[in-house]
Amino acid sequence: MTSAFDTINRSKLIDICETFLEEDEIRIIRTLLSNTSLELLCGQTSKTIPTLVGSPQGDGLSPTLFIMYLREPLKKSEHQYKLTVKKASQNCHMLTMLTSFSASLQKQKTITT
Repeated sequence: MTSAFDTINRSKLIDICETFLEEDEIRIIRTLLSNTSLELLCGQTSKTIPTLVGSPQGDGLSPTLFIMYLREPLKKSEHQYKLTVKKASQNCHMLTMLTSFSASLQKQKTITT
């Protein structure tokens, strides 16, 4: 899960949040995500690098932000799943009708011969 938190596109997250959160809540999230950095240690040398993606590790809000970030793709996949199930159901219904029709034709053929 740690890697997943690191992949969040922050501007996309803010766009998603703007669809259902109030401005004060969005401002808090922007503040949390701004001015973050990563410290790299290599032996005795360290370097601080500003981060532009992901949500801060160890922050209590990060899991919630990740869930909100996944909200849209999950809704889209749920919609796609429903369409797939609906098509499969229609295909099964059509197959049942064709099988029934075929059996009916077979009976008529048997009766007439």
